[in-house]
Amino acid sequence: MSTASFWPSCLEAFRRELTPQQFNTWIRPLRLEHAGDGLVLIAPSNPSISIGPILRVPGMHALLAAARSRTVAISPLIAGRAVKGPTVELMRAQGVRPDALGVAGLYREIAAGFVMDTADAVLAPSIAELGYRIAVRPTALDDGDSARQVAAAAMDLLRQPAAA
Repeated sequence: MSTASFWPSCLEAFRRELTPQQFNTWIRPLRLEHAGDGLVLIAPSNPSISIGPILRVPGMHALLAAARSRTVAISPLIAGRAVKGPTVELMRAQGVRPDALGVAGLYREIAAGFVMDTADAVLAPSIAELGYRIAVRPTALDDGDSARQVAAAAMDLLRQPAAA
C-alpha cells in the first residue's frame, strides 16, 4: 500500500469506527505528513487500547513492518507496572506477559529497537533474543528533559548495527 492510498484508507476505517462527532472533532482535522525516512517511534502507551487499534487500521501493520529497521518501541511498563492506566490488567486479559518482554513480543514484527527501563534490565537478554537492538535506561517521562533523553536513546539505537 502506498502512502498516497494509506491515509484515505485510515480515514475510512476511523469513519466506520467512530461517531460522526468523534470523527469530525478528532480525526478530520489531522493531516498526513511524510517525514522522509526518519525514525518511527512507538510511544510508551498501552499496547492494548492505544497502540493496538492503530495497528489494526488496514495497511498500518504492513506499513510499519516495512519500516521495521527504523522503528523503535518504548516499553510502557516499569518493573512490571504501568505508570498509569490498566495496561497490566489488559495485557493479562489478552494472555500477554505483563512486562517489558511481553511488550517486546507484541512489537517484534514492526520494531527493531526497544527502549526499556533499568528496573527491567534482567529481561534484556530475552528481549535481545527476539531480534531487538536494546537501550536500557530510566524511562519515566517525568519532565521534558527525561522525554528528550529517552527519545535520544531511541535514535541512538538506529545507529547501532542490526541485531542478529
